[in-house]
Amino acid sequence: FKDFVASLRKHAEHETTSLQTQRCWKDVTFWVCTLSNNQWDVKAELGSDSGDPEDSSFFLALRDDNCRGTCMIMDHHAMPLTRSWCLFEVYQTCLLTSQHERFAGLLLCTPTGVLQHGGTGVDTAVTVAQRLASLSLENAMATRPEDKKMIDDCVRKMPGGFRAMNRFVRGCIKDALHVVHASFEADFGSLVRALEHVPAGEEEEPRAMHRAPDAMLLGQSPGLLTRRSPKAEVSAKWPGSTEDVQLGDERV
Repeated sequence: FKDFVASLRKHAEHETTSLQTQRCWKDVTFWVCTLSNNQWDVKAELGSDSGDPEDSSFFLALRDDNCRGTCMIMDHHAMPLTRSWCLFEVYQTCLLTSQHERFAGLLLCTPTGVLQHGGTGVDTAVTVAQRLASLSLENAMATRPEDKKMIDDCVRKMPGGFRAMNRFVRGCIKDALHVVHASFEADFGSLVRALEHVPAGEEEEPRAMHRAPDAMLLGQSPGLLTRRSPKAEVSAKWPGSTEDVQLGDERV
């Protein structure tokens, strides 16, 4: 439920920001089937009494004049698209998208943002896309077999049937992938330019290397800077030690 709320909030924030209005994201309203249906009379809510899904609350909500689009809360397994009643909502969304220009279509929402808005990471978008690439909507299931049959019959009656439905859903995630890719490329370019930019005052000045050509630094401790000499082999003492260490060099 936490991810569900976060997903809707991200969508609402984008809606209010993109429209550049003074509205707060809390002013955006959603119809949520689980919270809106009468759980004491689910059969009637689903239109099962009449055998017509257009009598269902799903249909009436989507066809309301105030409805502007469909938000589907996605997980990595695309579980909503494996349920028949979610399939019915996608079916209605597909029809509304082709009939009304103002209808926003199917928005794939996650806790980090809407996929079509580039509000998610590449990994999330790719994971969902991989799942949808092999998903067949005709395999969606319902608790009641008669509900699945009723919804499947509706889909088969539309032009193109399940093939058109599968193509519609895959088109949504394909569009989302293009947006996410463009967003990633823009962010990547900005980061590279930021890393290449050297702030004023931090330019590195050339420094002369002061080092005797025949000297070598052996360590940080005093007494370890020696001058190489093949002619002499003497001993040097480590600071604080009474033992000699053979260096094969003369002391500096």
